[in-house]
Amino acid sequence: MAEQKTGEPRYTYRLPPCPSYDVEGTESWLSAMAEKGYVLAKDGFLFGFAAFEKAQPQKLRYRLQASQQPIGALSENTLSEDAEELYASFGWRYVCARGQFHIFCTDSPDAPELNTDPRVQAIALDVVRKREWSNAVTTVLWVIIYPLISIKAGVLRTMLAFPTPLLLLSFTFLIWTLILCIRKIVSLRRVRKRLMQGEPLDHAKDWKRNALYYRLGHAAYPLLILALICCFLSAWSDDMQGKDKLPLEDFSGTLPFATIADFAPEGNYANREIGYSNTVSIVKRLLAPEAIKYNEYGSITLPDGSLITGGLQVEYYETVSPLLARAIAWEFEMAAKRTEHYKSYALDPLDVDYASGYMEYFPTIVLQNGRKVLSAMFYQTSESTMPYAQWVEAMAEGLKNGG
Repeated sequence: MAEQKTGEPRYTYRLPPCPSYDVEGTESWLSAMAEKGYVLAKDGFLFGFAAFEKAQPQKLRYRLQASQQPIGALSENTLSEDAEELYASFGWRYVCARGQFHIFCTDSPDAPELNTDPRVQAIALDVVRKREWSNAVTTVLWVIIYPLISIKAGVLRTMLAFPTPLLLLSFTFLIWTLILCIRKIVSLRRVRKRLMQGEPLDHAKDWKRNALYYRLGHAAYPLLILALICCFLSAWSDDMQGKDKLPLEDFSGTLPFATIADFAPEGNYANREIGYSNTVSIVKRLLAPEAIKYNEYGSITLPDGSLITGGLQVEYYETVSPLLARAIAWEFEMAAKRTEHYKSYALDPLDVDYASGYMEYFPTIVLQNGRKVLSAMFYQTSESTMPYAQWVEAMAEGLKNGG
């Protein structure tokens, strides 16, 4: 094999035009690069790029062999010395590995093909196909299924907690990852099927046809991951700093649900400050034009002189559809049922579409009416207490009438 003799070897790097599992495309592309004077270097493929040594234009044949053992992403030499010597005796030089394949090359037109029986090659390829199927299942498990089942608050409520850019980026990442896994498995299955039918591989495949799309996607995918990480960190930072939280004393808007003052309109209400209480957060989400988290602590002095003191925490959504609102109500209750303190309460008839009352850590009510849904927890810290049914009815009326 002709190599550049003068001076230190010079290298160049190229983004492959096809994925690692495209055996035919990779072989054809590497041979075409050699004809232009770029010979695949021992460094092989790193971070998605191929390293080429600049040399004299030459005709080289490249062949990919399915590895019978898993190849790690940072493996330097995954072929034993005995195997390299065996292939060398037939005129083939081992270069490197890409994906789950070993790459060999030869400049000898007399060197026999590494695979003469397509069916035998199909059996070797099937090992890689099964391995990639296992990797795809693992990817789906850890990237999609595990995060979904580990979300205690519920999938929908977690989605509504995400700012719209973060939600869209997350969905794009998940769908893209699934597509990449499926394409890899389908492609290997098709090649295996052709080999099993006795059709040899096309070593001169037109690799240019989909090169642009692959390279754009290959470059965009890590950028998507980077954007997702940056967006997540930004959202996390905003949440830690309470960027969307506003003290109730500075809030001048109208709330679409009842507050402590509405529980006993005949009483004298007073706001009380304890730490991080008495705040409201109102944001817009893709699936919920209005999402509110409300935290209030106050007291009501009733006409008979009794004092009721307590805190109210409300999570409220006005969603894009009644079906979504009902699903969120279900998530509220399912999350509560997983706690050891859960106890269901019987409710008097309420003029809303759905109502569920229970004890989680404190008395709680979940209400849904049309596109609106809320979960409200009212804990009381005074000797005098308000009956559960009284404040629940006030919450139901507030939800129905918009506060």
